[in-house]
Amino acid sequence: MRKPSKIEDVRETGGVRLTYACPFCGKETVIELNLDETLDLSSGLANHRHVQDIFPNMDATNREVMVSGICPKCQDEYFKEDPEEEEGEEE
Repeated sequence: MRKPSKIEDVRETGGVRLTYACPFCGKETVIELNLDETLDLSSGLANHRHVQDIFPNMDATNREVMVSGICPKCQDEYFKEDPEEEEGEEE
């Protein structure tokens, strides 16, 4: 998991707000975790679990931000499927 550029406590939920700076464009993406999610993350990382196993119900885009720091816009740009490649797979 990529280290956030900023971690803030969120008193209302007892959780944390994680800020990640995209390595491609520099845009910041904020992911807020409640107390239970924060505890799951801490325990999961201590036990060397993957983010997708810690947060199976989290949106895959947000999990990728946590893993690589890449913002949603850059994920769309760099990870989008090539339509020509998909067509070739069906033949």
